[in-house]
Amino acid sequence: MYLICFIQYQYFYLSDVLTQTFTKAVEQNINLCEKTYKIQRQEQQEANIEQLIPILESYLLQGELIENMQKIVLGLNHTQPEKIKTIANGLRDNITEDFIRLLPAVKKLYLQTTRQTQSDRRSG
Repeated sequence: MYLICFIQYQYFYLSDVLTQTFTKAVEQNINLCEKTYKIQRQEQQEANIEQLIPILESYLLQGELIENMQKIVLGLNHTQPEKIKTIANGLRDNITEDFIRLLPAVKKLYLQTTRQTQSDRRSG
């Protein structure tokens, strides 16, 4: 009888140890996945910031150009041909070309950010 009780005790003890080991392994895997996700998220944010800097610089330069063009076009100090020439020069300006060149990067960054934000809202 003692032998049967001992065997049963060992069986349940081994079962408990295996269950605890499995639980710890699953918890470690979950923690590793969360850590990996946080690292990837941080890297993506850093990449987005690096992409955002030239976009914002271009946006600011384009804003200054538009502001200057507005002053000339809406002002009364210049003739119609001068105003048209100002608009044409503004459209040919390197600042405008850089701004237009960055539009695909802006769209890509926007899509990445909105997808990431929506994903965070669903998981959060």
